[in-house]
Amino acid sequence: MPRTYLKKATPPVKPASGSSADVPTIVKGVIDTIRSEGDAAVRQYSEKFDKWSPKSFKLSESEIQHAISQVSPQIIDGIKTVQTNARKFAVAQKDSQY
Repeated sequence: MPRTYLKKATPPVKPASGSSADVPTIVKGVIDTIRSEGDAAVRQYSEKFDKWSPKSFKLSESEIQHAISQVSPQIIDGIKTVQTNARKFAVAQKDSQY
């Protein structure tokens, strides 16, 4: 029985001519560094990219709720919709492989 795919991979997009940024390579490097160095790497990148170095990166429940309260209900609804759609798509794609 032939497999049916909902989506097919497309070739990666090459950076624009003259661009020195190879985003996939940079992202892979960041992820690999975090995997090998753990929290120390997270702290290093947080300082580098966000100029933020809290004592702990783990948020309390009250900090999480405070952050959520700062986001508009429309944005939260949008995030929930995207999560639901992504989950449905992933399940449909997984189920189509067999």
